[in-house]
Amino acid sequence: MKPEPGMVPLPQVRERVIQQLTHAFAHDMISVEELERRLEHVYGARSVAETEAIVIDLQSAATTGALPGPNVDEPRQSHDVAAPTLSRDRFVAILSSSSRRGHWSVPHRLEAVAVMSDSVLDLTAASLSGDIVDIHVRLVMANLRIIVPTGLRVVNRVGAFLANVESDASLDLAQMIPGAPVIRITGTAFVANLEIVARSSGSGHF
Repeated sequence: MKPEPGMVPLPQVRERVIQQLTHAFAHDMISVEELERRLEHVYGARSVAETEAIVIDLQSAATTGALPGPNVDEPRQSHDVAAPTLSRDRFVAILSSSSRRGHWSVPHRLEAVAVMSDSVLDLTAASLSGDIVDIHVRLVMANLRIIVPTGLRVVNRVGAFLANVESDASLDLAQMIPGAPVIRITGTAFVANLEIVARSSGSGHF
């Protein structure tokens, strides 16, 4: 049956609702479990009204300002000038293919959120400082590859649910390098794939 004139088709509404859910998840409005529960309802909904009702509470939160939007005023780092190491930063990939490579400053704590995406975090040429670099991942139906410099100790403590989390055992047993940090990776992977691999790079530095 064709939709009435002026009525938005159900697939288009479903896509918009999924974007609202992933945005809410990325901004800590809902948990991984809540995101998965609502996504199941989205794909099971048979009408526009039923689909829109799944995020009506999130729409109210956005209207009142409880749901923060993207920080468009945040300054972008230049690769030509050495930037000071941040204490915290966030890498978000939602319904997309994203990567962070080359010369960039890794914060002491990096939040990596990936939802229905294919992403890469390459640390081989990045500036790493401090004793410990914490990378906290939250993966939902996503693929994330984390590439670390050869020789660094990497502690993998990611919890998996219906997911694949792979890392070379030698990374957890690597000897400590004076002046180099330990990379600690924590978080959760839900119906996702996480690969942690090592690769040498002549341009990498600590």
